[in-house]
Amino acid sequence: MGRFFSLACILALAVTTQPLAAQPVKGILTDVVKDQNTPTGSITVMDNNNKAVKFVVGEFTQFQIVRGAERRQTNFLAEHRGEMVAVFPLAKSNPVAAAKVDILLPAPPPPPAVHIVRTAPRVGHVRGTVVHIDPNTVTIRLHEPPSPVLGVVTEVGVNPDTGVGFFTINVNGKVEKFVATVATRFYKVKGRNFERGSFLSEDKGQTVVVFPMLHHHHVAAKVDIILDGPAMALHHHRYHHKHHWITFLLTPDTAYIRVRDGRHHPATLAAVQLHEEVSILPTGQHSHIARNVDILLPHQVHGVVTGLASGAIKVKVHHGPNSKHPAFDQEIVVPLAASTTVETLDPKKVRKPANPAALATGERVVVYPAGPPPHVAETVEIHLQAIKKVTVHGHVAGAGMGTVTVKVHHAAKGDKPAHDTLDTFAITMATTLEMHQGKNTVAAPATALIPGAEVTIHGHTGSPAVADKIEIKAPKKTPPKK
Repeated sequence: MGRFFSLACILALAVTTQPLAAQPVKGILTDVVKDQNTPTGSITVMDNNNKAVKFVVGEFTQFQIVRGAERRQTNFLAEHRGEMVAVFPLAKSNPVAAAKVDILLPAPPPPPAVHIVRTAPRVGHVRGTVVHIDPNTVTIRLHEPPSPVLGVVTEVGVNPDTGVGFFTINVNGKVEKFVATVATRFYKVKGRNFERGSFLSEDKGQTVVVFPMLHHHHVAAKVDIILDGPAMALHHHRYHHKHHWITFLLTPDTAYIRVRDGRHHPATLAAVQLHEEVSILPTGQHSHIARNVDILLPHQVHGVVTGLASGAIKVKVHHGPNSKHPAFDQEIVVPLAASTTVETLDPKKVRKPANPAALATGERVVVYPAGPPPHVAETVEIHLQAIKKVTVHGHVAGAGMGTVTVKVHHAAKGDKPAHDTLDTFAITMATTLEMHQGKNTVAAPATALIPGAEVTIHGHTGSPAVADKIEIKAPKKTPPKK
């Protein structure tokens, strides 16, 4: 026993005293073996030249998970087979010993936009993202896929009684049989490239990853034939959630429904777009025929326009308080496109088409984002407020560019202390300006709106409010000095 532990000590000492090899060995981790009676073991890496390289590892080996800029410790016993790795061997070590092993995980996906929230799918539906659509089929990538099966094809045939295809694969010494239906899709995979195949593409000796149908393990929904060998097949299997696809057949009886904010609206196949999130109800538990296709659209965005960016609208959304956070405001940026429609909705719920120029700062809007990223606005609905007459009295704080801003004093009322506000009114061609001096009233030019002038404005609400008439009180004349 002492001899085995002395080997580990010698290697540990070597790690601290010997330099590392100039370049790490990069490839796919295909095998991990723990020695039975020692704190050592070995790992096998299939390098980029498709050559298997074996390394001695032990307590002296540093294992790290690397994901973007993030690094964290892991250990030899954690399951990392199928991952891309970079192994830093000790220079001139024999047998070759690994001083450090970096497990190279893909960079984390960008976080979803904060305003993209969808209605949960209905019970019995299969949820996923559309990766292919044609008049007869829709293929989705599952959001919560079951584990696929990795193995080597040992038999391919057709049942003479039913005419249904089948194949068997060897999975770590155990034989599993799968049925191939008309909805089963076959792909020949080389690197990142997928080429559509068929049942005839499958042959004995091929390494395959079989994606079973939900709730029916021995019916194949998809079969990936890996042309790059077992190591790449292991990596492909490890990241199966990226390409776990299921194809559903569409019929004239298939119903399409757009779902937004829990409301259901009938639609057609044209409403199903690539990268759309959908939930599909099969005609039965083991069926591959779609009865309903629900298109899960993001919730509406309610808020106030704060500005227009290049090809986008900025909206301030107010969130009320709850048990997790106090009330707060959040600015959301929604892309606009040439296809975006703008409408007005008046207090009587009458809709009218509007020009995008109507999207002014301060307007209350409801934005309807599209399902596929980047979630451009399908429609922006401007909610027109009921027009109310307003009258304010104060002093001019500034005027120009078709507006006048008035400083208005508000007396204390209830719990509110006295305070001043700056109210802005638009001056239009219909606005009348009057100069009042005692009982005399004359028309006044816009230049009379000088800072400090005392005014009374009669107008109506809007964004901004509009001045219908501005009464300017003439300044008192200072008597000449004697």
